[in-house]
Amino acid sequence: MTGHPERICFLDNLRAFIVVLVLLLHSSMIYMRDPVPWFPVVNPQSSLFFTFMAIMLDIPIMMVFFLSQRISSCLRSSSGIKKLS
Repeated sequence: MTGHPERICFLDNLRAFIVVLVLLLHSSMIYMRDPVPWFPVVNPQSSLFFTFMAIMLDIPIMMVFFLSQRISSCLRSSSGIKKLS
């Protein structure tokens, strides 16, 4: 993959995979047993499987997004990893 020499392809690929998981999360929220009240689309055919999948995907996705952005921004800065602390 060509691009800027300071880009880390692993983080780009990780973010692309997380975007796919976000699509999976939002599509599974339609079939949750007890949907969140603000979600606009609710299907009467609910399933505990989709409820469990939405719960298990929600928090790790956000953590990975924020951590990958923090790591890439620190690596692009002039002082590198020292800015993490």
